[in-house]
Amino acid sequence: MRALCFALGTLVAVVAWADPGLVGEIPNAHKVLKRTLRLHGASSLNLRDRREFAVQAPIGEAWETALTYDERGRRASVDLAYQFLIPFPDAIPGISIGVVDLPNRTRDGRSLYLVATWQFGLQGESNGNVPAELTLGGGTGRYRGLLFGMKLPLTDRFSLTSQHDSRDLRAGFEFQATQELKFRIQFQQNRSLVSFDWTLR
Repeated sequence: MRALCFALGTLVAVVAWADPGLVGEIPNAHKVLKRTLRLHGASSLNLRDRREFAVQAPIGEAWETALTYDERGRRASVDLAYQFLIPFPDAIPGISIGVVDLPNRTRDGRSLYLVATWQFGLQGESNGNVPAELTLGGGTGRYRGLLFGMKLPLTDRFSLTSQHDSRDLRAGFEFQATQELKFRIQFQQNRSLVSFDWTLR
């Protein structure tokens, strides 16, 4: 409980400190593990129109839900996802379907999606234990069109990333600080976007 309170306090502090921007990330076929919570926070370093954070939790073996808050619309909402398949490196992709903004409360509105995430084992001395990832998908609403995401590890902690959410293209870096905590910075035209994921066990 102390860890959860500290994590929530840190999340609020980070979101309050950062200047908000357009920060949504595309969905993928990964799922929050049982008996864990994932805190997600994201913001822009140079715009003041949006803050975004979420608390994600598993429901049984295959379902996942997220409580989200979007500062741009000043609305809280709920997301829901179902994982059909778990990704197996160099074999089969993970497959998930989901709905973002289930109650249809945010400015972007309710959106459905279907995504597949492939993992590819690497052979380098510095990145051989971290798979590369490719996510492809599509949907409705904010995800109308092609969804694309890529992660290419350079070391076991540092990766290149890129994504297209059917509207904007972004590229940047991901740093795995610990097994539970990762940070990202992405660049989109004149915006610098920062985010983090923190898993609580």
